[in-house]
Amino acid sequence: MKLRKEFKDPMVIVLCCLLCFLTLGSLISGKKSKAKYIIGIDVKDSGYEGLVNEVDVIKEISSRLVDKLNDNELYDVVVNEGSINNRVDGYDECNVVLSLMADGSASEETSGTYIYVNDNNSDYHDESVKFGKAIQKNFDGSLVKYLYYNEVSNDTYAYKIVDIDNSEDLDTFAIMERVDKPVVVFNAFYVTNSDEVNKYANSDGYELIATNLYNSICDNYR
Repeated sequence: MKLRKEFKDPMVIVLCCLLCFLTLGSLISGKKSKAKYIIGIDVKDSGYEGLVNEVDVIKEISSRLVDKLNDNELYDVVVNEGSINNRVDGYDECNVVLSLMADGSASEETSGTYIYVNDNNSDYHDESVKFGKAIQKNFDGSLVKYLYYNEVSNDTYAYKIVDIDNSEDLDTFAIMERVDKPVVVFNAFYVTNSDEVNKYANSDGYELIATNLYNSICDNYR
């Protein structure tokens, strides 16, 4: 009779319910955290001054992309901004790092969306290429390539863009060389090409690019 009386005590009932609630919450929380991917978004603080500023373009795209990822419980996001020295740390827990750029060129005719991946000298080549190709599917006409810096004269370098699987013994993006994770560098468009600037350097264009990147992440990490 004593045991039955204690169980009917309102305080005992409240404590039991609270314990069940906390236990269930912990189980749910633990399940969600195990299911998540951690996506690194790399945002540099200097860039090409063209018809628009590359840094402004990157920030517009990244802010929209990060908002979309944060709305999906499957993903955690690490955003690193600033100089390369400030950006390379903090990606240790990430599954992948997506570095954003909107390049410029001395030629106003240069155009296109380029997706640069770890070359086949990297331990992360296969995973980087897989994600790069997922991005390519969401951007019509885009190209998946390797990029290197080729010295053309003393302390003067030019891009050398080559097909994947044709790796060379040259320097590449610092973010790829210094981060021990799969890295994809996404060049959205050229800020020196008037057609591309008119198409993409606006609210609708930024939203389109961010949405396509988000869909690419969802396609590859789910």
